[in-house]
Amino acid sequence: MKYLIEWEEPKFDLMRPIAFDTETAIPRGSVSRKKGLALYGDTRLMQFAQDGKCYIYDCYHINIEIIKTFFREVHLYAHNAIYDFSCPDLQGWLPRELDCTLDMLKHSNPEMNKEPKFSIHYLQTYQVRFRQILS
Repeated sequence: MKYLIEWEEPKFDLMRPIAFDTETAIPRGSVSRKKGLALYGDTRLMQFAQDGKCYIYDCYHINIEIIKTFFREVHLYAHNAIYDFSCPDLQGWLPRELDCTLDMLKHSNPEMNKEPKFSIHYLQTYQVRFRQILS
């Protein structure tokens, strides 16, 4: 895992899917009860991973446009991607291809829409419980 405050081109196979996630922070001058993290705030970190390699770009030090330009022509996948792409810094930017694991799970299991929890751990537990019911 690399935490970066200067742009470094990742050593990924750009023809294969790349995992993606963001972390947001409250705008300067705002107050948060969650130690500086906030929903739909400024993008603080952009994280990309493939085959055990992970690059974490600190957007407070690296121009986010450089990161977005590099990853524009790739296939990304993320859990709850709708959140990441709803943040102000990422609105209007989309990679060539995007998969959302949460969206795929909800569409393949309509019963899930009755459940309000969306953490990966909860979804894995739900899948196990759902399979036991079907068996």
